[in-house]
Amino acid sequence: MKNPNIMPAPHGHPRWGNPLNPKKYNPKSLWAAAERYFAWCDENPWIIKEVIKGGISAGEIVDVPTQRPYSVEALCKFLNISIQTFENYSKKEGYETFFEVCSHIRAVIDNQYFEGGMVGVFNANIVTRKLGLADKKELEGRLQVEQITGIEVK
Repeated sequence: MKNPNIMPAPHGHPRWGNPLNPKKYNPKSLWAAAERYFAWCDENPWIIKEVIKGGISAGEIVDVPTQRPYSVEALCKFLNISIQTFENYSKKEGYETFFEVCSHIRAVIDNQYFEGGMVGVFNANIVTRKLGLADKKELEGRLQVEQITGIEVK
């Protein structure tokens, strides 16, 4: 028995989807949304509590605005898409028109990490790991062990 108060979603409702354009964004709208995300980050810094260390205000706690780092993860949350969707836009066959804008978005994010790490706004160790810049040295060698026999201990 059907409930007379429940009606199907009208044609064109997001629930129906659009088989002609299943992507939530096109390259132009993706870049525009990324720009809104970058602006939001810049306009909404993290607030860090710091203790004044000297002078007549020593011991007082003050709010210090600090640059909010950009990230692909936070961008995806802002855009209401999954990280996998962004990865698809970035490199999956069928999404070639998105490759350039996704590359540019990553460059903006990586540049902010790099510059923030260089001037000390962001933790340089974390930035180095996030950008894959860590110096790794792989050493290879051979170890030969010989058994010594015939030695008498007195």
